[in-house]
Amino acid sequence: MAPEGAAPGEPLDHLIRVTSKRAVEIRGDRAAGGGPPRIRIADHRPDDVVEVELEGGVRLVTTLAQYLEDFPEAQDRAVSRLEPGELALPVAIPLGGPARGPGDWVIAGLRILGIDPVEKAGELTALKVCEWYEARQLEKDPATKRGEQRLWRVGEGDGPVLEPVSDLAAAPGPMLVFVHGTASSTRGSFGGLWEGPLQRVRDELLKPYRGHVFAFEHLSLTQSPTENTLALVDALPAGARVHLVTHSRGGLIGELLCRGQRVGAAAFREKEEVKPLFGDPVRKEEADNLRKLGTRLADKKIVVERFARVACPARGTTLASERLDRWLSVALHLIGLVPALKASGFFDVFEEFVRALVKTRANPRALPGLEAQMPDAPLINLLNRPGVTVGSDLHVIAGDVEGGRTWQRLGVLLTDLFYEFEDHDLVVNTAAMYGGADRASGARYFFTQGADVSHFNYFRNKETSERLVAALQEGPERDGFKTFSPSHKKDSRGAAAPTGRRPVLFVLPDLMGSHLEVAKARVWLDLPALAGGAFSRLRNGQDATPTGLVETAYDDLVAFLGTSLEVVPFPFDWRRSLVDEARRLASALEARLGPGAPDQPVSVLGHGMGGLLAQVTMARHPEVWTRLLRHERSRLILLGVPTGGTHAVVRLLLGRDALVRGLGVVDPALSRRKLLEIVSAYPGVLEMLPRPEPERDFFDPRLWDLLAREDAGDWVAPDAEALGRARLVRQILDRPLAHPDRVCYVAGWAARTPVAIAVGERPRRVVPQAWGSGRVEDSIQFEVSERGDGRVPWDTGIPAGVRVWYMDAAHGDLAGHEPAFPALLDLVLTGETDRLRMSEPATAERAARGRQGP
Repeated sequence: MAPEGAAPGEPLDHLIRVTSKRAVEIRGDRAAGGGPPRIRIADHRPDDVVEVELEGGVRLVTTLAQYLEDFPEAQDRAVSRLEPGELALPVAIPLGGPARGPGDWVIAGLRILGIDPVEKAGELTALKVCEWYEARQLEKDPATKRGEQRLWRVGEGDGPVLEPVSDLAAAPGPMLVFVHGTASSTRGSFGGLWEGPLQRVRDELLKPYRGHVFAFEHLSLTQSPTENTLALVDALPAGARVHLVTHSRGGLIGELLCRGQRVGAAAFREKEEVKPLFGDPVRKEEADNLRKLGTRLADKKIVVERFARVACPARGTTLASERLDRWLSVALHLIGLVPALKASGFFDVFEEFVRALVKTRANPRALPGLEAQMPDAPLINLLNRPGVTVGSDLHVIAGDVEGGRTWQRLGVLLTDLFYEFEDHDLVVNTAAMYGGADRASGARYFFTQGADVSHFNYFRNKETSERLVAALQEGPERDGFKTFSPSHKKDSRGAAAPTGRRPVLFVLPDLMGSHLEVAKARVWLDLPALAGGAFSRLRNGQDATPTGLVETAYDDLVAFLGTSLEVVPFPFDWRRSLVDEARRLASALEARLGPGAPDQPVSVLGHGMGGLLAQVTMARHPEVWTRLLRHERSRLILLGVPTGGTHAVVRLLLGRDALVRGLGVVDPALSRRKLLEIVSAYPGVLEMLPRPEPERDFFDPRLWDLLAREDAGDWVAPDAEALGRARLVRQILDRPLAHPDRVCYVAGWAARTPVAIAVGERPRRVVPQAWGSGRVEDSIQFEVSERGDGRVPWDTGIPAGVRVWYMDAAHGDLAGHEPAFPALLDLVLTGETDRLRMSEPATAERAARGRQGP
């Protein structure tokens, strides 16, 4: 990812002028016993750039407004001592969940910087900053035009040395092509192979190609991977045999190139893929580029014989889609740790780029090269379409950073903000690296984990560099890789075949965790169908058939448990009332418990809403529950179940949930109001509203009238009769559980779980907006607690009388947190496990209550 181009000491064509407005050595203030440093709002602007130096040398670059919003704890501690117009600066960054252990990360110091464009730069915009940066990257040779992307020959010597290529003809043997990653270059991504320790590995890698080694330099921020691939195909000779090595985003270019070898179909199907995914007028250019690319791939018949895809966000990376300042900060820190990159003369250019782009508060969606990497991007959906097989090779190299105190802290910081406890290499979610099209001859992967693994070290790491050579030159019996399926399809679509006397486990998914078909066509979860307006086919009352669990959420768990149990996935229509779906579940359980059934334990595992369905089934069909419990090893496992309801549903109905934003991106024609009109009529959603309290009863239409008067948002209040019917189901759920001794509850943890709303009041922990710009305070605010999993609070979610274990994962990951799979299997088989803690994790709130007394 690091840039290259300027020689050490070369004067830079500066874009910005930096002035220091304030510098604070917080470490020294703490030693002297002072309180949190304070600043006057009038002296600063919300878009002033803040550089936060953490202990260990890590530097976070963000804006002042974002910094105070991310870490508001200093306001809570110091508000009583603040003068009017003052803000307190946090002195530490809280890290991780209660069970993760890293504790706070002390801030050594910070600088508040004034960032202004130099006179010739004019107004700073994200696009202008990226154009400036990319132009600097590509100024490598007098013959290179500013901003040009092209295929270069990799010459002999240190570097790598890039030489111009003209009139390239197909060679008798394969040609090796390197494709770099985001905001990077050939040197930035692959330069480690030319450094001393790996010289032998590099020589072994390049030797078979006899000088036919090339590198594709391209614009990775201002252009999409589709545009890049078009340029690459134009540069490659017809009939070329290609061995491909890609890093990071470059793998998306590689996947597009491999579509020329699609089995049994054109590279990109117009009706099934291009129109549904890229039919929006704003995507016309990209749709046209895909059509051109399909034609040229068919004409040129390029064959990708070997493809080593390293750390590719094939399913999209969360980090690129959320906070650009964090992504840039991590990149800046990691690049600075590589001596060759730090001394290249262009580290200063990247630093200037980071400061300027953070200043613009850029939205990644406005930059084609970054937008394409988001998990909900049309391109990511295209590259992961089910049923697509290509004839090219695929060897995936994936990694997860683990170990080392600084890596641990940086990883936990990113985990809390973006990855929700997934493995990652500090830039890309590890699970995302395994996506893409299936391969006719099978795909293979190599996974590595450790303190020396990070997104920028794969080609400076001896182990992964040697695996790269094996991927290109060895056969499957010697390459050290394992087989896998990129489409990630396992057996979660329906009930497994009976397996004799093995314990049976029904798996019930969460809200929206089941696929739904209407008239034999999948609507949920199918992004092309949704992009074409299919969500309106899921109105309440429209018949739909649940056909399977959403694979990305449940496949890994189903596969793991399936090695020891007979797993029966039970998809259900999450739109309908739990009472209606309970009848279906009761019938399915009866079939396993009735006369003639083998004497085997039958248990149920319910995640979120699935657990509510299990509880309603127990209450409405007690004879089934009684029959199930006749076997001493049968039990109910609840994962993050909102027994008392959840304010996350209130947030959804008010249009504040990420789902609303996500569906708006997939189908821009679906207005927020139309979407919420559909969702607010779902009985299953309304039945998950919070348990009524004296001050707030969400089953009372009058409360929704009050919210409508206070809030100008474009949402639809639920129907009064529908609320009344939902209240009856809530009363069922509020009954005590029968036989709670046979129930195991697994609670998750996340930093912020909604637990209440404040209407027309000043909410807690809000950054003062005295600058006259920025976030407008909402009239409806959600109060949050640390004691929950991000959606379900412990206090109301855990039923009385049941045993509880705590998993260090947020709500959405409770069924996908692989380290806890053995613990879940223990609970199913024995009702006990020592792999999860049973004591409630410590939180700041709990500590505060302890100090205050009962």
